Amino acid sequence: MKSKVIYLLLIMMFGVGLWNCEDLPPEALQALIAQVVGNVFDAQSGQPIFSATVILTSSLLIDSTFTAGDGSYSFSLDLQGLSSLGGTLRVSKSGYRSRDINFSANAGSTGYYDVFLDRDTSTGVIRDTSGTGLAHSIALISATPREISVYGVGGAETSILIWEVRDSLGFPIDIDHRDTVFFELVGTPVLGGAYISPAWALTNAAGRVATTVNSGTVSGVLQFIAKLRRESDGATLQSTPVLVTVHAGLPAQSHFTIGATQLNFAGYDWLGRTNTITVQVGDKYSNPVKLNTAVYFNTTGGVVTASGFTDASSHASATLYSGNPLPVLPALGAFPALYGDGTGYCYVRAYTLGEGGVNVSDSILILMSGRAQISIDTFFTNLHVDSGECVDVPITISDRFGNPLSPGTSIITQLEFSPPEGSNWSITASGLPRDPLDDYLTRGPGRTNFTLRICDGTPGGTPERIPFVVTIRVTSPNGNVFATITGDVGPP
Repeated sequence: MKSKVIYLLLIMMFGVGLWNCEDLPPEALQALIAQVVGNVFDAQSGQPIFSATVILTSSLLIDSTFTAGDGSYSFSLDLQGLSSLGGTLRVSKSGYRSRDINFSANAGSTGYYDVFLDRDTSTGVIRDTSGTGLAHSIALISATPREISVYGVGGAETSILIWEVRDSLGFPIDIDHRDTVFFELVGTPVLGGAYISPAWALTNAAGRVATTVNSGTVSGVLQFIAKLRRESDGATLQSTPVLVTVHAGLPAQSHFTIGATQLNFAGYDWLGRTNTITVQVGDKYSNPVKLNTAVYFNTTGGVVTASGFTDASSHASATLYSGNPLPVLPALGAFPALYGDGTGYCYVRAYTLGEGGVNVSDSILILMSGRAQISIDTFFTNLHVDSGECVDVPITISDRFGNPLSPGTSIITQLEFSPPEGSNWSITASGLPRDPLDDYLTRGPGRTNFTLRICDGTPGGTPERIPFVVTIRVTSPNGNVFATITGDVGPP
């Protein structure tokens, strides 16, 4: 057969014809023809598509046809003596996305090319066949935009929701099967003025309905559903919930608050110790501001990370590191009973931008306390307690500047004495804290100033002098220290 084709080509090239195509026998004519056939289907339902346009393009010819009721199409190609021919098929249909595929046709054979078209739901074009079925499902087409802002802060306050009502095959219902769709706002927040307008709509010729979401004054996630009660049988159809995020407004000074993990942390005499600074940022409606709102930080002592970004709960954090410049606020020296000369104290400031570009800020006073120390007046280093009496010993437990030690500091009092065997002689020592210290920012009684009471605990008084040793042990992030008081109890 190959030699016959070559021979025919040579005859055509040199214009020497022993016979024309009409003179060829039927089986020879069939050997010069290639068939390209196939079916066009809906990619979602698998149903055949009627009257789709199929355009064949090749180097020899361009041809077109429409699909039959079963979605089939066919082309008969005269290859004009070629053994094979390649080209493209473009398949298109209103309401679908066009598709191009490559084909290769061989002389005397048939090539099968089925095509599946995806629906073009962005156009809203309905299928132009004999009609659609009844409403069977409700699908969301778009929510534009998905994120809006609360009322009155300058952002987008509305979102347009578009749904499409489809029949059992997934096609948009036509005008003859139009129905009423109702829109509902569900879940939280349902207060704060958020609403939908219109509350219901009739499907158009493309099976679509639309409504507008208005944000109100409460931030959060709004949920919407579209519902339809089918008129033919009373069945209720409902879409899946659609979520629209309502972001809060810009930061407001009245809802901007700064805090710290510790007001007092052991940092003055150490490099790189850390303390977390946290800011809570709300808008004028007391809602959390938009996620990732930037907050900036600076400090008068040590180093603080420059910025933080709010999370979903409106909090942003930065880390304060101990180090240079060593903290000191001389202005606090005006209140020496509380702050000494101001050594160890610094301010950490947080700020951001509010409505109209106005600065919104807050600051917090932080104490970087130094190494621990225990101070006892030398008058009490060799103490005598009369029989049946008590002596109060003033004790200062602080850092080396007189400031309170950091939270978690524990103070333990240990008393040692040796009464005669068989006696009931007793000594007591009390008055120092048994629980760890709280987070104190200022000095004073119960914070840095304490009173140790040493008493003769023998009923009727100790008849003879008995020596004792009181040891005070401090365990703290500011360091561990101890001090002792020695003396005796008994008659003068």
